[in-house]
Amino acid sequence: MKRGKIFFAACLLLNAGTYSQSKPAGPIIASPNAASFGQYVETPVSYFTGLPSIEIPVYTIKTNEINFPISLNYHAQGFKPDVHPSWVGANWSLNFGGVITRKINKLPDEWRSDDYFTYGFYYTYNRLNSYNWSSNDTLLSLGNNSNTGLIQMDRTDREPDEFDFNFLGYSGKFYLDHLGKWRVQCNKNIRVVFDNADLIDPFFHNSVPSSQSLLSFKPKVFGKFTLIDNAGIKYVFGKTDGTDAIEYSSSISPPGFNYRVWLLATSWYLAEIKFPGAGSIRIFYERGPFQSNFQYFESQNRFYVSRCDQPSAVDAKGLSGTVSSPVYPYLIASSNGISIDLKYSKSNELSYPTSTYFEPFRDEQGRLPSQQSPPQGLDGYYFSFMNARNSVPYYVANGIYSDGNINNNKFAWFKLDSIIISTPDLNSNMAKTAFKRVQFNYRENIYERLKLLSINIKGNIESNESQDYLFKYNDYGAAAPGYVSDLTDHWGFAINRPLKRDPLYGGFLWFGGSMLSNREPDELSTKIDVLTEITYPTGGKSTFEYEGNDYGKYLQTTTRYYAPAGYGKAGGLRIKKITSSDGLGNSEAKEFFYVNGYDPLLPLTSLTSSGVLDGRPAFTHYNYSVIMNGMYLSLFSSNGVVPMSSNSGALCGYSEVVEKSRDGSYKIYKFTNHDNGYNDYDAISTITPYQLGVPYRSRSFERGLLLSEDIYTAGRTLLQKTEYTYVRIGAGADSNFVRSLRKDFGGYCTTLSIINPYSGSEALGFQVPMMNGYYINPASFVPVYTTATAYGYYTYKFLPEKITRKLYPSSGPSNQLMVTETTNQYDQFGNIIQTTQNDSKGNVVTTKFKYPYQFAGTAVYDSMVSRGITGPVIESENYLATTLTGKERVNYGFFNGMALIKPASTLLQISGNEPYVTTQFNRYDEYGNILEMQGIDGLKSAFIWSYSKSRVIAKVTGSGYSAIEPVINPQLLTYPPLGDQQLLAEVDKLRTQLPSSFVTTYLYNPKAGLELKQVKDHNGLNTYYEYDAMGRLARTRDNNNKIISQVEYMLKDIVSFPYRNEERSALFNKNNCPYGYAGSALYVVPLNKYGSFINQADANQKADNEINANGQNYANSTATCYPYWSYTSCCGFNSFTSNFTLTGSNTVNVLLVIQKSQPGGGAGIQIGTLSGPLFLPSAARNINYNSAGYSGMIQITPTGQVKLYGSYGTMPIQISGTYSL
Repeated sequence: MKRGKIFFAACLLLNAGTYSQSKPAGPIIASPNAASFGQYVETPVSYFTGLPSIEIPVYTIKTNEINFPISLNYHAQGFKPDVHPSWVGANWSLNFGGVITRKINKLPDEWRSDDYFTYGFYYTYNRLNSYNWSSNDTLLSLGNNSNTGLIQMDRTDREPDEFDFNFLGYSGKFYLDHLGKWRVQCNKNIRVVFDNADLIDPFFHNSVPSSQSLLSFKPKVFGKFTLIDNAGIKYVFGKTDGTDAIEYSSSISPPGFNYRVWLLATSWYLAEIKFPGAGSIRIFYERGPFQSNFQYFESQNRFYVSRCDQPSAVDAKGLSGTVSSPVYPYLIASSNGISIDLKYSKSNELSYPTSTYFEPFRDEQGRLPSQQSPPQGLDGYYFSFMNARNSVPYYVANGIYSDGNINNNKFAWFKLDSIIISTPDLNSNMAKTAFKRVQFNYRENIYERLKLLSINIKGNIESNESQDYLFKYNDYGAAAPGYVSDLTDHWGFAINRPLKRDPLYGGFLWFGGSMLSNREPDELSTKIDVLTEITYPTGGKSTFEYEGNDYGKYLQTTTRYYAPAGYGKAGGLRIKKITSSDGLGNSEAKEFFYVNGYDPLLPLTSLTSSGVLDGRPAFTHYNYSVIMNGMYLSLFSSNGVVPMSSNSGALCGYSEVVEKSRDGSYKIYKFTNHDNGYNDYDAISTITPYQLGVPYRSRSFERGLLLSEDIYTAGRTLLQKTEYTYVRIGAGADSNFVRSLRKDFGGYCTTLSIINPYSGSEALGFQVPMMNGYYINPASFVPVYTTATAYGYYTYKFLPEKITRKLYPSSGPSNQLMVTETTNQYDQFGNIIQTTQNDSKGNVVTTKFKYPYQFAGTAVYDSMVSRGITGPVIESENYLATTLTGKERVNYGFFNGMALIKPASTLLQISGNEPYVTTQFNRYDEYGNILEMQGIDGLKSAFIWSYSKSRVIAKVTGSGYSAIEPVINPQLLTYPPLGDQQLLAEVDKLRTQLPSSFVTTYLYNPKAGLELKQVKDHNGLNTYYEYDAMGRLARTRDNNNKIISQVEYMLKDIVSFPYRNEERSALFNKNNCPYGYAGSALYVVPLNKYGSFINQADANQKADNEINANGQNYANSTATCYPYWSYTSCCGFNSFTSNFTLTGSNTVNVLLVIQKSQPGGGAGIQIGTLSGPLFLPSAARNINYNSAGYSGMIQITPTGQVKLYGSYGTMPIQISGTYSL
């Protein structure tokens, strides 16, 4: 093995859209490559957040249009004791497909009730469609009801919900704007489509009862969203014809325990990908049992009529909880035949005690209903969500009923047991052949959270070998805190401070004013159970060391501008050091420093943290406002009254990060952040008696992007500096700003009716007020103030504009070596329309791009735009300074009627010459697979597809697809009853039916994931590929079943060399063939076979020595002897294609395509020379031609002269026929 090196890659730039022309081409049938293993896995790091990107690849479905990866990802944020593990273990997640999640603002957008005059933003968006929507007068007018003493709230929702999406490399947000259009914030082109017909009843619509107060209120939900990318691919999220992929959640004790109203759609999973052709990938889900989650809280509100008055108080403490209805994927099915089965079962892990579910019923003295005098009963609607049990297969299968019993058996969590990846069996339209199996192994018991210990990857059913990933943790086992047993820090991380319980009734005791100091971060506790080591199948390892987050600046609580601050600790972890080893004694290490102004000569303790905390915890606030009735207000909340983060989930964003290697060299990265010009904006306007929690205009998507990367030697010498600038595309357009207006109200009361102290902040946003979960008696309520804030969301694109790269010699910046500057220009959609590169020598290279919308008025391009196919580059031009050096164009056309839009031809223009067609695409099937194409020589190639139309099984050169169709039985291409040999026999008919064409056929191995199994070339000679049970290439055999090459997979070497050979090879001609025959073989010494303690050249020389010693013998013993021939054009004629083959011992098949730059004609004009004794005739032989408007014959003489008798010209002439020897 060669000594490994570790490289760490940050997510430095967002995708900048399409900027290079994708050239259409025919299908590629690749020979299989030997499976390769890295010595150890590189672990990328998100430097801005300090989190390592830890990913274990499972499998990738590859289609003509996209790659669909499945992987296991670890989030090394730290231990949060009140967060339940996922179905693959704590802090792990299975990454497949994608999801849309929603943050509800005021009411769900799709809510509508004519009976209760309640309307979500989907029905009221036009309320913000006025020029003065954000003026102070408008905001003040919204407060009139409260100011005049009326408590009936305005039921109009003026705040669009926020939808976050993340799938297959796309991430961003979308919102409904004031014109009723869906606006998307994403640096890639994504369009959102929703249809009114997709407003559906939730799955529990007719089963879960409603409390009397809202008996007739049955809100519908958004059933599905379709997102369309710029290739016209549709991604469908939510409920489709075949599956329900919507998750719901509610407070565990919603107002009135009305789950039918308050179980809200919160997540829509990717359910289907529809390609522009007939292809698709579908994901099928099953609804799982309900789940719950709890956390501890305290809150206090105080209203003062004057500073000397006794306050009106609303206090609450206890457990707040949620109930959710999850879905689990059980099958991923691709139209290319790949299917992935996911097997799961109930996890036997730590769960909430049954007593937890009674906590919402404690009164103000901390007593449960049974402890009160007289004892009280529970609300009859509590747990009524279980009436939907018939919609949950787990409940039906396990006999769990909605019987009125409140216990933890009603809640269950699944664990993923295995993933099985299969291909279709050619003999049956139902059977599948498994070629990869992934087993997940856990530690699971009732005392611990579910913990992933290892993953075993096996091949087909015959495989006993396993590739294993092993995981180690900072393992506390059962000693880790249980659920809701300890206080957590401000961000939910562990701090080892038990909650206080009343010894009399078991209720919670107040922390009160000590809450702030009691919830400071504790690094040691945060490290409980975090991943510390991965062992890879190669025997290599990666180890991870962490430290707590810190900051040097923080955001103020009353504005979104940063304020200088001293050193402070924040919750969660960041990576401190990663060490990777190959198991042979070779290792590499990276350390990370999150400081400003790094210099290796300075102690780290003398440098300030580069972290910017996105909001310091604010638990108490006191303010006075003369605007709202002269009231004083005091607030306290243990969960914080300001948001903790808007850095896309990051607690801290680090503006400057250092990566130091073991040899002392280092890199300094700088990022966009709050403190260097990428802060948020405050609200447009607001009326409020206090400044905490006021919405603002976020620009979080601008933060965390690379501004510069500096590379230094260990001696502090700067070697390279790369700088990045960005541009806002459409930032000033009203269409890129989504309006939102928040209205709240508050007051105090003379009496308090405690109905449910843990419900939320208001009931439906109307009826009677709710304050921290308490229903207020309307007769006793004194309205004090209304807060109103106009704000919104930006949806412009933020893209790289300029990249400047400076290279320095060893003497540093004073002698700058070279500067390269690349500048991008964009259109309004974020497509690159021009890129320019300047270098130090004054060279300027420019490329310009055009897209479908720039060819408006042409039917096919208008249709591309309407279908969302806006990303393909239609035309590109290359310039050196101002001189055109080349131009490429892809012409698109309609195929299969108008069902498909695909490339029809490609054109090339060199400098100022006339453009010419390089390739034509004549036919496609319904999946978009190419069926017929022709090159510059006019020669047609046709392709036959099988294996669910995912693989080419025959390539026919010299005939069009229409000549193939009458020969082949399409039914046998789909399901040959006798298997792939019958499939081969079917396509082999083309060899005899189309004798003038050249036919190559292919078979594939289902047990190896449809890797290439057999190739039969146009001479009828076979090459065979064999695989081991893991699906790796084991050996290659020739037509005589002789082994050409063989691979052995050894995961560890015996000796650890610092240098390993590169792959070396040489071609040897076989020197023992009969007269007229020749052959050759490539002798290859694979990578890492030889080692050296001297240098790389010495290791390579050892490989070359083997080649020289064995290469000729290898060619003589393994190479096949073929009849030898060669054809050489002459005399001004070009030959695009030349092919001579023997049939039997006396007939030669000829295919020639010739062309000359000037037209002409004559008799006996030599056009070329044929050599090869087995191909020279005993007498002159003639072959007639009639092609491209030219006719005549060619003559092959016994001496190998090829002469033309007839006409010729600038168009390619195809000549085919036979002659006898």
